[in-house]
Amino acid sequence: IDYSSLHVILAYSEVGIDYWQITSADPYDLPVRGVNDPDHCRQITKLLFLLGFNARDEQSLFKAFRNELDYTAYPYSFPDDVLSELLTGIKDRHPKISHLICSGAGLRLMILDAKMCEYVIEKFVEQDIPILTVHDSFVVPFDEGDRLHRLMKGAFEYVTNQKKIKAK
Repeated sequence: IDYSSLHVILAYSEVGIDYWQITSADPYDLPVRGVNDPDHCRQITKLLFLLGFNARDEQSLFKAFRNELDYTAYPYSFPDDVLSELLTGIKDRHPKISHLICSGAGLRLMILDAKMCEYVIEKFVEQDIPILTVHDSFVVPFDEGDRLHRLMKGAFEYVTNQKKIKAK
């Protein structure tokens, strides 16, 4: 089971906003100039957005994006003007957290993510139930899915003091 848009949701929690209480919109659903495939747009936006939390400025963000993008899967060109336009779109769509982009906030978000992960793992280890983690998702025995889902929600509430989270 995977947390949906975890670092964006954690960024909103940092500014006291429960994202899923105010909207059900996918935070990565934005157009990208020159890209017509909606799934590609989402993945490209997600990459730029998440890297943006870790970058110190736009130029380092754009460089990191170009280094991280899988050009085999996403065979597009991203000159600065296209990335700048997408970054502006992200900031316009998410004005309450736009100040966290190119601020180095990613480390704080990773710490929150790690605390949530630790919370969930601890509860499974206490019961000697195997659990694996992959980024912000977990793998447990099939019959433990409901318990995992409840614990993931509990971990989010524990770390953020907010109740609404999406996990799939």
